[in-house]
Amino acid sequence: MKQFLFFPTDPHKPTVLTAPTVIAKLTTTPTVPTTSATIAKATVTLPNCGDGVMNGNETDQDCGGGTCPKCQNGLKCQQRNDCVSDVCTGGFCQGK
Repeated sequence: MKQFLFFPTDPHKPTVLTAPTVIAKLTTTPTVPTTSATIAKATVTLPNCGDGVMNGNETDQDCGGGTCPKCQNGLKCQQRNDCVSDVCTGGFCQGK
């Protein structure tokens, strides 16, 4: 226990008081300044027929699916309308 000196009225006769020891752990969480230099802006790119990725309704990369140009022979398809040749066999555009 820690001891404290207390001078109630007479400074020549100190009174010793005891107080319980308090142990506390101080924890802090690091903070990151929020300035325009540290905030990343999210951008969303919607699927389109020229993004170099097979996405949206495309049956292969940037072709087929009814919204993009028809696929060349050898590329994936689901139906004949996905292919330039209008021939879809085994999931791939085929020549006539």
